[in-house]
Amino acid sequence: VTSLDLPDSLQRLLAARIDRLTTQERLVLQIASVVGPVFWLNMIQALLGENSAVKSHLAALQRTQFIQESGRVAELGMQYTFRSPLIREAAYDSMLGTQKAFYHLQAAEYLENVVNQDVLSNADAILAYHYRGAGNPNKELFHALLAAENAHGLHASTEALQYYNRAMELLDHLQETSKSKEQNRAIQTQRFEV
Repeated sequence: VTSLDLPDSLQRLLAARIDRLTTQERLVLQIASVVGPVFWLNMIQALLGENSAVKSHLAALQRTQFIQESGRVAELGMQYTFRSPLIREAAYDSMLGTQKAFYHLQAAEYLENVVNQDVLSNADAILAYHYRGAGNPNKELFHALLAAENAHGLHASTEALQYYNRAMELLDHLQETSKSKEQNRAIQTQRFEV
């Protein structure tokens, strides 16, 4: 998540509004902030492991003007967006790093294992984002390269370049942490292909 460098007073105001939510509403908002600027009912339910109360918590978050409905997606259910990126950032920043990593991994696994990849046009970009947040450089690399190829195929050169650059950063990291000559050789081969 890219920091927007909010003034302290605005950060405190948003944090205070979030703190006034019930514990469950706050958790739903925080998990939604991990999923991204766009999130879906079925995914939030799966990440929370409960079904009945999530809808009422999302309705409460709509009443407080934190989120809004923005359509419906096959397999993912009702789609929601944050009313402002500032709200999302404040909710995301209110979580511990270990919580963020846990929910990023859960989100990635849900998308990979439950959702047909054709449902989301940018599935690999979303998966790369979540595996980055989960601290899994191997899976992030795999999906970043696929996202770069998809962006290149759509003539989105700037996005493709960002994903290719991230892939090179990941390859550098993997090479620094590799433990064998075979791994180093495989990384060098992959770097050449990027």
